[in-house]
Amino acid sequence: MKGRSVLIVEDEPIVAEDIRESLEEVGFRVVGVAYDSEDALDLLGKHSIDIALLDITLSRPMEGIDLANQINKKHPMPFVFLTALSDQSTLEAVRETLAMGYLVKPFRPAELHTALELALSNYYRQQEVEPLSRDTLNRSLVEPVSKREWEVLQLLLAGKSNQEIASELFVSINTVKTHLSRLYGKMEVDSRAQVLAYVNSLV
Repeated sequence: MKGRSVLIVEDEPIVAEDIRESLEEVGFRVVGVAYDSEDALDLLGKHSIDIALLDITLSRPMEGIDLANQINKKHPMPFVFLTALSDQSTLEAVRETLAMGYLVKPFRPAELHTALELALSNYYRQQEVEPLSRDTLNRSLVEPVSKREWEVLQLLLAGKSNQEIASELFVSINTVKTHLSRLYGKMEVDSRAQVLAYVNSLV
């Protein structure tokens, strides 16, 4: 199974490609690069996406803040803003969108990677998932999840990264990826966000 999926929304092609290369080097899967909000909404409707990077100052037809509000309404997922602005009014607008992060350009690759990992972790920790038993989950599936897959699922729902799951279970990252791939297949989903939605639908 490939890494967590990211949508990049950035109207400067050179910057967008730098971000793409940086993320792919550390295992993220970039599902697409959108240069404006129309392209972004089109990609959001076609792909399973775990997290989005949004440039605030998109030229057309809506700015990044407006796009973020559309994502909240139609495609709930964590997102991180990219911007050259750091004034108080911009920060207030960002806060209203419930963004999971905010990076001021120029930023280093390490800062970007850290921001994405924290955003994903914090987003899933904030979701109010009612307790779900393994039996309840298995009754909804054609093929039941194993004890180990259940353990992986609990850590995923707690917002843990693949590395953190591997460390807590004392297994390799490849083993975690295998368990996640099986979980995704049994639930017929393609992303962590869809796993969360599936679990919420059962409680």
